[in-house]
Amino acid sequence: MQSRKLFIVLIAASLFFVEKTDAQISDSDKIEISPVIPESSWILLKAKGAFQWNYGDWKDRYPYFTSIPIEVEYSHQNKWAIGANFAFTLGSQVVTDELFKGMTNNDGYLLDLNGYPAVIRTYMRGYQSQLYLLKTHIIRSNRSSRWLIQYGGGIGHYLNYTKYVFDLDMVPLLEENNLGLFDQRAGGFTSIQKAQLSYLDNNSVSFYIGMEVFQGYGKSLRPYTMGVGQNQGTKTDGSFGLYGGIIIPINVSKQRVETTDYFLD
Repeated sequence: MQSRKLFIVLIAASLFFVEKTDAQISDSDKIEISPVIPESSWILLKAKGAFQWNYGDWKDRYPYFTSIPIEVEYSHQNKWAIGANFAFTLGSQVVTDELFKGMTNNDGYLLDLNGYPAVIRTYMRGYQSQLYLLKTHIIRSNRSSRWLIQYGGGIGHYLNYTKYVFDLDMVPLLEENNLGLFDQRAGGFTSIQKAQLSYLDNNSVSFYIGMEVFQGYGKSLRPYTMGVGQNQGTKTDGSFGLYGGIIIPINVSKQRVETTDYFLD
């Protein structure tokens, strides 16, 4: 009986001590759990380089080319993104088999005024512009950075042409038939599909890599094409490309992520 009374007294004393000690802990010593903060939204400024392998009618004129796009993208809480891009297209590989048809000698050379084979350099030049929409998935993240997988597509416009470089007044046949020193000017509507992997850091320049497929539904934009004659009509141009670039992230969310944690001393 005495043992039971002693046990009850000890329990009561322990409870009194715990309650008193808890009351003496100040609010600043307690653990505070940070609330769940929604993902931020971002304006992403992007610059990249891309290499494109062509197919369709494009391959008959340019086997491959490079492009230098710049992009502005709005990323909403790492769920989806909408953006616009503009790219210069640059290529030095041009199929010239039919370009000088009807202007060459029996040996297949286009001659200059001195009777020598003319030195003519050809380049692909042009531009592309698109609006696109991407679905975003986070594959890994922490307070300051995240890895993202994105995929989607868009629509836009493109234009390209073949530029000629040669000594002026030395190849009169070429100058006469090639006003403006360019030819094969074509362009029209485009569609594009792409998938990319992005690393986004809250406080520094980030990067991304990806692949894309391009379809161009264009037409000749000159009434006469040198070496072929009259307008060639519609063109189905296409390419497959790989790209990589840098990202400058700008946080546009109203909320701010708290980084201070509180612990018991």
